[in-house]
Amino acid sequence: QNCKDGIGCVFSTALPKDYCTTIGGQYAEGATNDDDAVPDKGTWCEARSGRPWCICKWKYAEYVHQKGCGALPIDCRKSGKTTIANGVCSDYQGRSESHVATARSCIRTKCGSSTGC
Repeated sequence: QNCKDGIGCVFSTALPKDYCTTIGGQYAEGATNDDDAVPDKGTWCEARSGRPWCICKWKYAEYVHQKGCGALPIDCRKSGKTTIANGVCSDYQGRSESHVATARSCIRTKCGSSTGC
């Protein structure tokens, strides 16, 4: 499965168990936070924890900025509109926010400099 969503999501090979509560906002709605072992308990992420999932490129940037590059495993070939270069890195170009800079660096490290990130 690819993220062929037309908007350029990032394909996570294993959604972290704290993804929803880390990102916050509507993602964390329903979180009970009563179990440190399952921070996303009560959110839509709970059932998807550890499983592949396409996530918004902007939320990817927020997450890796907060947690680090190693905290969210991705598949470079399955990300973006056709590739991670088209629809993720192409949309990050010209953006100077610190979380986007972090995401670009993570993608270069994981996917190579040919991505344009």
